[in-house]
Amino acid sequence: MQDEFYWSDRSIEDMSKDWGGRTYEESKDHPHRELIIKALKSFDFSSVLEVGCNSGPNLLRISEVFPNVSLGGIDPNLQVIEKARELLPKAVVKRASVLQIPFEDKSFDIVLADAVLMYVQNITAAMGEIDRVSKHGIIICDWATDGSVPDGVQDFHYVRDYKKILEDLGYSVISHKITTEEWTNLRWNTHGHLFTAVRQ
Repeated sequence: MQDEFYWSDRSIEDMSKDWGGRTYEESKDHPHRELIIKALKSFDFSSVLEVGCNSGPNLLRISEVFPNVSLGGIDPNLQVIEKARELLPKAVVKRASVLQIPFEDKSFDIVLADAVLMYVQNITAAMGEIDRVSKHGIIICDWATDGSVPDGVQDFHYVRDYKKILEDLGYSVISHKITTEEWTNLRWNTHGHLFTAVRQ
């Protein structure tokens, strides 16, 4: 299993394998990020926190589309946090874990988690923290079940029923299955979903 500790010690150079030799920030125009932008457009918001922000590809794209929105990010990897601070000087970016988010309760309108929770074993603690700092909504792009099979491990990653998890936390949830056009990766086409959750 690849977990949070794998990411905290991984070098930026090694991460370029994930995007075919490109850096994470160079992947800011990847099609799945437009799903995140579309989900954000369904909210009235002025701030976004991304947990597991890496060097900031989502935050860079969000800043292009929503230039007046306040941005925050956390990641356990110091190298990528330093790069994110360089690329996003106006954002509040901190080295931290999703299990202990260093922000006050309801300090961001929206909290985003993109391909992060699949590495987190203690999902109850992680979702508790995400819910705590979110004022209006949560967007999750991750591997998920549709409720017809139990939560567990698929292809060495955690796969969960995020719709139920979010509904149990008191959110209204829209689920979208990732298509081949949105992410040309067989495993993401099999397991990938985007969840837009609005606090009730």
